[in-house]
Amino acid sequence: NALLGFVAPAATPKPILQKISADTARVLNEPEMRKRVEDLGAEVVASKPEEFDAFIASEMKRWARIVKEADIRLE
Repeated sequence: NALLGFVAPAATPKPILQKISADTARVLNEPEMRKRVEDLGAEVVASKPEEFDAFIASEMKRWARIVKEADIRLE
């Protein structure tokens, strides 16, 4: 499964982030848009910015551990 989301600069004011999140969730929950996304094989999950932040942080931690344990290096 692929995860898609929006990111913004750290200094973006919270009200702007909340508006982007609310507008995105509203559009993704429209029946026609939901169907189009699902027809592509994706699942619509409209999360709050804080939930997406937590997910990104957990993925960074997870993949950092995997990279370190596998001794993966840039060439």
